[in-house]
Amino acid sequence: MCVVLMTMSGIIPFATYAVPALSGILTIAVISEAGWRWSIATYVVCTVVSLLVPVNLEASIMFAVFFGYYPTLWYALSGMKSKLLRLLIGLAVFNVAMIGTYAVIASLIGLQALLAGLEMLGTVPALLLFLLLGNITFLIYDRAVKLCFLLYNTRFKGKLIKL
Repeated sequence: MCVVLMTMSGIIPFATYAVPALSGILTIAVISEAGWRWSIATYVVCTVVSLLVPVNLEASIMFAVFFGYYPTLWYALSGMKSKLLRLLIGLAVFNVAMIGTYAVIASLIGLQALLAGLEMLGTVPALLLFLLLGNITFLIYDRAVKLCFLLYNTRFKGKLIKL
């Protein structure tokens, strides 16, 4: 399902970030039914296939560098007693992944091309704005992952396998 959903990013061009996020959410079923090892295997296969099928390279990269494995990471960190520490680790992983990804993209296409249309803000304020909006988006995604785990485990766990 992850790969099928990833191909939708080519059909719906404005879904470059939503499709990888939703594809990552789909791994919750694998984590809940088969465990984190199968979830990692699913992530690797979906990443390789989505990178080989050139529908939307940016969406595939977003899945590979963060959204594809974050639900598994969230599951691994969910046992921590400190919710704040879990959230800070998640934020750190997100920021390293996104800053690293966009640093590579900026080096390939140039920083000005990456920030096209935001010249009025200036380079540093535009980058800070992206970072702020990215972190707010991460907080929303983190909450969505938590709620999707809760929903899946209370409503669907064990029922899909029987079908």
